[in-house]
Amino acid sequence: MKSQLDLMLGLLAFGLITQAARAQTTPTSVASNSVVSNSVASNSVASKPVASAVVDSDPILLDQNPPAKTALIKKAPKRALPPKTISFSGYDWRVRNSVNLDAPGPNNWDQNGVWVDDKGYLHLKLARVNGEWQCSEIYLTQKLGFGRYRFDIEGPVDKLDPNVVFGLFHYPSHDMGKDGTNEIDIEFSQWGTHSGQACNYTVWPVQAKQFHHNHHAFHFLLDDNKTTEQYTWTSTSIRFQSFQGFGDNEEHQFSDWVFNPPNPLTLIAQHPMMVCINLWCFKGRPPTDGKPVEVIVRSFKFTPLP
Repeated sequence: MKSQLDLMLGLLAFGLITQAARAQTTPTSVASNSVVSNSVASNSVASKPVASAVVDSDPILLDQNPPAKTALIKKAPKRALPPKTISFSGYDWRVRNSVNLDAPGPNNWDQNGVWVDDKGYLHLKLARVNGEWQCSEIYLTQKLGFGRYRFDIEGPVDKLDPNVVFGLFHYPSHDMGKDGTNEIDIEFSQWGTHSGQACNYTVWPVQAKQFHHNHHAFHFLLDDNKTTEQYTWTSTSIRFQSFQGFGDNEEHQFSDWVFNPPNPLTLIAQHPMMVCINLWCFKGRPPTDGKPVEVIVRSFKFTPLP
């Protein structure tokens, strides 16, 4: 009897030891949607899944802790493409590009609306792309100072929609001054009205706290959608001139305005600035006729003062 009892106790003890050993080597639970690495060690526990995908060049991230049978998809913010550089009239220009609304306007700015054709002419286009109006702008990679600036323009700048602006201008860098200072502008726009004064010459003071900008606006009509626009910038004066057709023959001049204030050092920019060309929507409002606009700049010429 004693030997049988000892045998039964031994078998019972062996069963308990075996069950305990199995419990130590078997994970208690593994989620049904877990992904396990191919190189998991024999004593590791399965980890939570992380997934990613790319759709239309925008990264999409799956929530790492989604509700049961549901994947929460979040789109990352759009990112602007790096600015591209084009060569036009012997100079390098940067093309503005943004995915968010920026001044002036505010507007969207699309580098695809700017190109140079086989003849070397610069094209700027204002158009609706994927439901949003996209504007165009370029600016010189270098700063230029006193001298004569000439632009040969082809396009209906005398008949632009009231909400469209085409600009040729000098603009200060951040280290030189704020917006609304130092600028020298030729702009074609009626500024959202039907005033008929489609061309504007403007000179902004050196500092914002000084006297307001000086401005000359007028009505004009082009014979064949061609005009030469130029201004001559010196330390004491700025002369604006507009001509029918291409060239600066005074017989074809239809506007001439000289700004020569008694205190030029405070009312006329005295340092080199970037030259800019742009085509945009006034206050971000689309053209009233809903039509795209394209303007061609055939050439740009800078002649330094002697």
